[in-house]
Amino acid sequence: MSGAHARPPAESWERFFLISPDPMCVAHVDEGLRRVNPAWEAVLGWTADDLASGRWLEDVHPEDRSAALGKAAELRERGAVNGFTHRCRSKSGAYRWLRWTALMDRDPAWIYAVACDITAERDAEQTFREMFERAPDANLVVGRDGVITTTNEEADRLFRCAPGALVGQSVDALVPAAHRDAHARHRARFFEAPRQRRMAEGRDLVAVRRDGTTVAVDIALAPLPRASPPLTLAVLRDVTARRAMEESLSAMERKLEQGRRLEAIGALAAGVAHDFNNLMSVVHACSQLLLEDTDRDDAARESLEAIHAASTRAANLTRQLLAVGRKQILQPRPLDLNRLIAEMSPILSRLAGDAVALDVVPARGLWSAVLDPTEIEQVVMNLVINARDAMPSGGTVTITTRNVDDAVSLTIRDTGVGMDDEMRRRMFEPFYTTKERSRGTGLGLATVLGIVKQSGGDIFVESEPGRGTSVEVRFPRAAEIAIDPAPVEPAPVARGSETILVVDDDDAVRWVVAKVLRRAGYEVIAAADGEDALRIGGTHPGPIHLVVSDVSMAQMS
Repeated sequence: MSGAHARPPAESWERFFLISPDPMCVAHVDEGLRRVNPAWEAVLGWTADDLASGRWLEDVHPEDRSAALGKAAELRERGAVNGFTHRCRSKSGAYRWLRWTALMDRDPAWIYAVACDITAERDAEQTFREMFERAPDANLVVGRDGVITTTNEEADRLFRCAPGALVGQSVDALVPAAHRDAHARHRARFFEAPRQRRMAEGRDLVAVRRDGTTVAVDIALAPLPRASPPLTLAVLRDVTARRAMEESLSAMERKLEQGRRLEAIGALAAGVAHDFNNLMSVVHACSQLLLEDTDRDDAARESLEAIHAASTRAANLTRQLLAVGRKQILQPRPLDLNRLIAEMSPILSRLAGDAVALDVVPARGLWSAVLDPTEIEQVVMNLVINARDAMPSGGTVTITTRNVDDAVSLTIRDTGVGMDDEMRRRMFEPFYTTKERSRGTGLGLATVLGIVKQSGGDIFVESEPGRGTSVEVRFPRAAEIAIDPAPVEPAPVARGSETILVVDDDDAVRWVVAKVLRRAGYEVIAAADGEDALRIGGTHPGPIHLVVSDVSMAQMS
């Protein structure tokens, strides 16, 4: 060193000065920098010769000069400063971040300073801040006490607040009130043993916006290293759309599963109904034949009539089961639903009962649909009965028709007790009923669904507890406007002498059909299956005028 105030440092200081890995300098209060160590040259590039002028302030970044002058004044006053940072220009022109510690020897006024190069650390911090600010997710930095210290723009957007409005607020304000106590406990446990928590780890979460609305979120947590006091970065992602899609897919899966279950039950019901129908056909036909041969005063007639009535009711039950399985034989024709409802009104009023008002609202210019009128009557009656039973204290059943898209719509709405989600989900299941055993079989709505689907239609249900139920069925519009034909008087029972080939693999059914036809005067040839029928057809000496055949049989349909 040179100058009037030069005083070399002690020998120990000199050794430390030369071997220190951190930049060090010696400066005079009035004359500026006078000496730098090798580390200074390595970090900043400046040599002792470069510093001959004693300059120092002009190498401080312009934005940091004011703070640097303030620290210099503090050093003169207190004799020491510690941990202040500024950017210093290197010989290459690039700025390096330095963290300083300085001491002042007042007699004479020499300053001894050591700097730590923190450029890499500050660059990393800058990179983190840029990523923090530009992140597509909401970022919050939260302390152990739950106070938010930093946010980014996406957090302001997600929580619908002014920029920076969340800073200084408790993160608990973003948690639904019912979960705040539990959230505080979770936060305390997290800070006791901090760990990185990945996005979507744990249960579904909901956050509260500043305007009181809620938003579905996933959250990731990461403790910030070297933060004092401890801080945690919370990353929140808006998953409202994803949750809605997941719920929609889940609902579709439930509906698909319900459809499969209904199909399986329907197939079982139809299979049972087919066999049961064969048995009851024999009972029904034989009881009819016996009634025709029995005098009205015969003691056995009452029992035969009871058997015949029971077989008729069983046939109706079989018809319902076949409808559930969509296996009944339909006889569709162009049908005017307004006319059908008008003709059914007296029956529907009796079904509804005195405590229920029936209101029919037909649409003008209603299109026709190709439907089996008998089956649609069954649909209407079942829905009206169901509506009536949902109003034990009375109410109103409204039947409405309308044209919608390319379909004819029929809606039956009641003012009854309504249904919850579970009841609405299961309402079309065969044998599912909320009624007493004596009041329902659980086949009414399953029958409705079967008939509607087999008729090419769709069914829609709206219902809430205490707000009634609305059931709408839609059928494809017929190509032309329907004009229902005038009713035809029943023709007399046919009789004849022609030859009929009866083919059925059920012995009892084949026997009773043959017996009925023979009683009507026909010659009957019976065949047990398709192959048998072909053999008979090929060897019978005379003509066969008609074949009456079962559709599905073993070996050959």
